[in-house]
Amino acid sequence: MRTKGRIILVCVFLIASLSVSAQQIGIRGGVNMSNEIKSFEREEINNSFKSENLNSFHVGVVFQYHQKKNPALGFEVGALLAQKGSAFNYENVEGENLIETIQKGYREVNFIEIPLNLRFRFSLGIAGIYGFGGMYGAYALGGKTVGEATDEISKMSFGEFSDRLDFGYSFGLGVELLRKLQLGATWSRGLKNTAQPSSENPTEPTDSKFKVFSVNLTFLF
Repeated sequence: MRTKGRIILVCVFLIASLSVSAQQIGIRGGVNMSNEIKSFEREEINNSFKSENLNSFHVGVVFQYHQKKNPALGFEVGALLAQKGSAFNYENVEGENLIETIQKGYREVNFIEIPLNLRFRFSLGIAGIYGFGGMYGAYALGGKTVGEATDEISKMSFGEFSDRLDFGYSFGLGVELLRKLQLGATWSRGLKNTAQPSSENPTEPTDSKFKVFSVNLTFLF
């Protein structure tokens, strides 16, 4: 009886918690701008986010939770299909004279990404602003590496489960209207070296962590 009573109390507590909270499910889509950024110097960042560099997308669903008693604080979790990429340079030695040249390449990787963020929002009537920060985990579905000089395409191979994993942190801000429509910007940085160098694939960088700036639009139901 005691066990059954505790279960009932837990159920009552959960129902009460849901009744004093604001929960919303939404769909999200946006554009990613990705590149290999070596530092936060202004020139480095300006050179990385040029229109000719790799641009990609993300799309999926999100769940946002805010308490009614304290609507400013909340959290968000989502499931997104996200294409990330990186442009890179590598050294190539050719000919009898060992002439060293710099070749360019890029890679694309498709991920299922799970973001988990803490949120803070400030309401201004029908409009508002919000900020967030947190962590993300991602699982690679597939990818490719391309050498721009020869247009040589090589499919990325993933030997183990851990080779497909990526994780890092993200933060951002945005504006919302009627607590239904949100326009936001996000900066995320991977913490794992996702490069896969090999003798068969010399164009692959030896050190690579995803750095992504994205702009997205979210509609909440």
